[in-house]
Amino acid sequence: MGITVYSVVISIVFYNLALIAVFILRRSPGFRAKHTVELLLFITLLGAVRLLIPIDFDAYVLRSYKVLPAIEDFLRNPLIGSLTPGKLLLLGWLIGSAVTLIRKLRIQRDFDRGLNDIDFVDRPHVLEIAAQFGGSFAVLISPQLHSSYASGLLHPVIYLPDLDLSDDEWRMIFRHEITHIRSHDNWKKLFFI
Repeated sequence: MGITVYSVVISIVFYNLALIAVFILRRSPGFRAKHTVELLLFITLLGAVRLLIPIDFDAYVLRSYKVLPAIEDFLRNPLIGSLTPGKLLLLGWLIGSAVTLIRKLRIQRDFDRGLNDIDFVDRPHVLEIAAQFGGSFAVLISPQLHSSYASGLLHPVIYLPDLDLSDDEWRMIFRHEITHIRSHDNWKKLFFI
């Protein structure tokens, strides 16, 4: 028995269900710190095993030409006036997306406001290293920060702790943070997390 379309689809479905479980469990800091990488590797291994060693029992395949018309009828039949289940689902999705986006923008705004209470220091040597990378981003250094990170949607800023590091270590930090900026990770976080 070889790899079938059914095996591929079921492998993808099970893999995504497991990812949803990891997404829910990752909210626990202890779980995230101890198990996330191992669990993702385990899920990937299980997905590959399911794909390469298909165990297909006598499955009943639902034919879309039989099922799809019933689903379409359900979604298009009015519940109250012209309100249909399809419109309700779309409305729920739009409201949920808007609420999530507003929430994330508020979190970013509060974060940016919190930066007003931080004292930044001038480190010309570190700024010279940053200038070697080019790009349009600001660099702010503070002894009150504990780790480096990039922030900002339209005007990226690299925030750095005030550390005594070698030039090579600073370059590694800048490479990492600039990769976040060039990959538009802040935009991705806004819409996907």
